[in-house]
Amino acid sequence: MLRTLSRTHRLPYFGLWGPLVALFGLVPASCSRPEPLQVGTVAIPYEAVHNAYEQMKVSFQVEGKDTIRRHLLMEGLGPGAILHHRLAAQSKAAKDKADVVAKRLQEGSAFDKELQLWGEEQGIEPEPDINVQPTPSALGAAVAAAVAPMEVGDWAGPLKTRVGWELISLAERVDGPRNRAQVSVYRMQFLVGSRADRQQALADWSTLPLSGNQELIDCLSLDFRANRVAESESK
Repeated sequence: MLRTLSRTHRLPYFGLWGPLVALFGLVPASCSRPEPLQVGTVAIPYEAVHNAYEQMKVSFQVEGKDTIRRHLLMEGLGPGAILHHRLAAQSKAAKDKADVVAKRLQEGSAFDKELQLWGEEQGIEPEPDINVQPTPSALGAAVAAAVAPMEVGDWAGPLKTRVGWELISLAERVDGPRNRAQVSVYRMQFLVGSRADRQQALADWSTLPLSGNQELIDCLSLDFRANRVAESESK
């Protein structure tokens, strides 16, 4: 049986910029924008990493900035950017479908109702990810970042993830420190590409040349970026 989620979507932490953060990982435009992290021909906007980090800080207040950003890049933001870039048309089609559901949620439709409809379309019985750690390695980068400031019953999305686009709702957060307290999350996934496509994106994230934003390059482990960064751009 689906748990009834009575709360409406709210905009935690980022106020009116919350939808842009959830949808695109954007911050308000400024005169000077940091250059992106370049992975081969794929650009990962600095703002996407920065905004995910700012969300993660709500629950992960003692972890270092570079540690959080490294986990975000390794557990979704990196391979996800490659997947969506390579399969841009499929990504747009998947997001369009997710946007339709998000619009109904914004107009007051219950998340559990939309989840049930999505499950029927997929031919599955939706079940939450139960009692998982609220970390990028357990939930994926975009979902972990969105969950960090959420309270039970909140929903967010569409989120650009390493598998496609997702709408999520926080079903439960157990008592304890937020960086360790397990969570249960309902996820509506609108997939982009095949399993092979996603595996290839992960492989390319681990092998393509790295350039661009030095701050983001430096937060990656030495082993991961070995022989992939031009000498002038490496530490």
